[in-house]
Amino acid sequence: MVKCKRCGFKNPEEFIFCGNCGFKLSEKAPLTPSPFSALAYLHMVGGAYLILSIILLWRAFIEISLFLFVGGLLNLYIGWRLYRKKVPRMALIISLTAITMGLFSTVLLFFLIPDWIIFIMTAMALWQSLPALKEASVKR
Repeated sequence: MVKCKRCGFKNPEEFIFCGNCGFKLSEKAPLTPSPFSALAYLHMVGGAYLILSIILLWRAFIEISLFLFVGGLLNLYIGWRLYRKKVPRMALIISLTAITMGLFSTVLLFFLIPDWIIFIMTAMALWQSLPALKEASVKR
């Protein structure tokens, strides 16, 4: 509940103006994106891609499907954590492992289709966000 500065009426959080007197309650702070948002989105796209690839390869390559599944889960996990701005201590290692698994599996299995570009872009985003990633993991 947000209390009006003019009349003291208690308003729901989503109200911009007071429901009683019409006074503007407060300036809403603009949403600031995470410094890792590009990295997070790329990890989530890569993870989803790897997991969806299992559908195509399940019967042909059981061992590779397991590799794709683990790589996909790692990508989704680190992507979600970075998106939520909760950087785990091992973020750099998890991110590098997820990128490596994704790059290896897409180059190995889909070398004619440039799907590996997702993981090259993820590696570039990791490189660009490396200082912020190190700083965020040191603060914890």
